[in-house]
This record gives sequence, C-alpha cells and structure tokens, in this order.
Amino acid sequence: MRPSAHTSFATNAGRYPRRYRRYYALKIIKKTYVLLMSQLEHIKSEVKLLRLLQHPFIVTLQSNFQDELRLYLLMELVIGGELYALLRNAGKFHNDRAKYYASEVVLVLESRSGAIFP
Repeated sequence: MRPSAHTSFATNAGRYPRRYRRYYALKIIKKTYVLLMSQLEHIKSEVKLLRLLQHPFIVTLQSNFQDELRLYLLMELVIGGELYALLRNAGKFHNDRAKYYASEVVLVLESRSGAIFP
C-alpha cells in the first residue's frame, strides 16, 4: 500500500480490495503529532461527525482503530481530497468555484439541521 495523499498531520493510503471492487482510503494519524499539536479533541470530533453524517457529499467512515503509535480511519476513497486542503493549496477560489463548494456545504447542513443544529 503506498501513500496517496498527505494532510497536515496524516497520511492517506489508498487501498483496493479486489474481492469487493471498492476503493478505500486509510487515514493514518501519528498519536505523537496529535498530542504535540493539541488535536485530540479535533480528531474525536471528526470521528464523531463522520459516524453521524450520512450524506453523498460527506466521505463515509467505514471503521476506525488504533495501535500504540497511530490512529487509523478507514474511509471510502474520494478523489480530490479535503475541501480545506483544496482551499489551502489554491489560496482562494474564484466566485464560481466558491459558490459550488458553498452550496455543497449548505446542502449537507440543511439535510442534517435537526441532528446537529437544533
């Protein structure tokens, strides 16, 4: 398995189980970095939200587990990466692209308004 993407503190390794013909991403997060950067609550929130949200615009968390050194999040593979990483790399979006991503975020929030935002 080779790394397919990197985020600020995690590596995503693409995985292709031939038997099921489905693609997965394994987000590998070093525990030392999580603690060093005070990201523990952020990671807990990410897992909680990914478990709660079921929407076509949100990546599906299949499983999560850990060993002594790392945390692992097994998710469906989505080509293109995280919105945050896209924005960080682009610096800013042109209006049409910004409207497109903003509309996706609004659709997710509208669909889950009762579950997350009472």
